[in-house]
Amino acid sequence: MQVALGTWKRLSRVPSVREWEAVYDEAERQAVVGVFLEGLQWCIVHDEGCMANLPIDLKLQWIGEVQMMEAEYRQHSTYITQHPHHRRNKLPKTNAPQHS
Repeated sequence: MQVALGTWKRLSRVPSVREWEAVYDEAERQAVVGVFLEGLQWCIVHDEGCMANLPIDLKLQWIGEVQMMEAEYRQHSTYITQHPHHRRNKLPKTNAPQHS
């Protein structure tokens, strides 16, 4: 995460296969898979050695996950643009009961 955010310029060491899997799982759990992928891409350009233990299938899964998320975002964005009445701030107020 620190590399992805630009506060670190490189990883302190090369993660093991299990550590890469744990990083991916944590990124998924926290819904920051795309942010972590940015960090991976930075590593590829500036410190490719840090990727030595990243399994290719995990790397492809990571990229595929982000591509699916980006496609879903584009689809949602297009829908909202084409259907402005569905925007959250345009929805009518509900008569939900107030809790005391």
